[in-house]
Amino acid sequence: MSSNKNRQSSQAVTVRRDPTRARCSKEISTNGGAAESNKKKVIEPATIPPIDAVPTERSKIVMRRFSTIVMAKGVDALLQEFNDLKISCPPESLRHSSFDKNLDRNRYKDIICVEDTRVQLTWPSTTQDYIHANWVTGVIPDLHKQIICTQAPIPATIVDFWRMVWQEKAYVILMLCCVMENGKKKCEQYWPEKPGETMNVAGLTITNDRVDIYKPDLQYTKIIITGPGSDGTRRRHVLNHVLWDGWPDKGVPLSTTGALRLIFRTQTMNPAIVHCSAGVGRTGTIVALELCMRTLAAGCELSVYNVVKELRQRRFLACQTPHQYLYIHRALLQYITSKNIMSAEEAQKWAIEYDNIIKTGAQ
Repeated sequence: MSSNKNRQSSQAVTVRRDPTRARCSKEISTNGGAAESNKKKVIEPATIPPIDAVPTERSKIVMRRFSTIVMAKGVDALLQEFNDLKISCPPESLRHSSFDKNLDRNRYKDIICVEDTRVQLTWPSTTQDYIHANWVTGVIPDLHKQIICTQAPIPATIVDFWRMVWQEKAYVILMLCCVMENGKKKCEQYWPEKPGETMNVAGLTITNDRVDIYKPDLQYTKIIITGPGSDGTRRRHVLNHVLWDGWPDKGVPLSTTGALRLIFRTQTMNPAIVHCSAGVGRTGTIVALELCMRTLAAGCELSVYNVVKELRQRRFLACQTPHQYLYIHRALLQYITSKNIMSAEEAQKWAIEYDNIIKTGAQ
């Protein structure tokens, strides 16, 4: 891998005030940095229905029913649900032979890569096919969005990561960690950081076209990739890289605003690659939250337990901690409140219980 950091003075980082900070839905743009339609060789993503539209009458019914059930259960019952998940999906029930054969390509020795759902690298065809990444399709029916959960690249897998991006024509990368956290490296600087910088990886030219910063914690980078097409010509692909640094490792954000804003902003971008450091805790939680929101928006009955259980069959340990499991419910109640289906006062007792658990660290 080689890099050519020729910074162009005419390109700069743009800092923008995020208009969604005080409102978690309804007015959030979903087109952030879409590919330019007048370029013949730009790879266009599939169209995905938005989840921030005005809910149907059926959706309102299931949202109201879900919120009533969650508030009636209380926080303690949900913590018990999470404990039951450990029994329902033990690691010994999941095959992981490729993980075992590629120890130098795994960030953590105890986070297995599920064999049956792993992404198999086929481009270029002459190289090895393993990357610690899993498809999580099929968790909910009729979901056309394609999502890959993966670990953050390590030095030995940066090339493999970009092979996967190019092979799967990824339209967005959601990065839920920082390169450095609390003095520890959680991810390699695998993309060109500043506008105008270029990297050359696996026959691909990767260029940082622009950076927009949405305060307080979102950074959007538009990346242009050029590489070999199937017809022998050079193909151009636009990739959206979205970094959210508002989520502490193995913890939960202080509010649900950032998570909901991130999901709304990227909801129609497909296929999506999502990673944190291990690619299970923060990654599994944000993916599970979006899947739950899509279930409710479609007017279907929702069991968060079943969604996380199915997700864990595809990505080991997805939604890693009890607090992350509670956070999904907290965010869903906020999502429902934003639709004026329930009031904040109705959820206040549950929210106080939740806040007390998070503040004390009790599990």
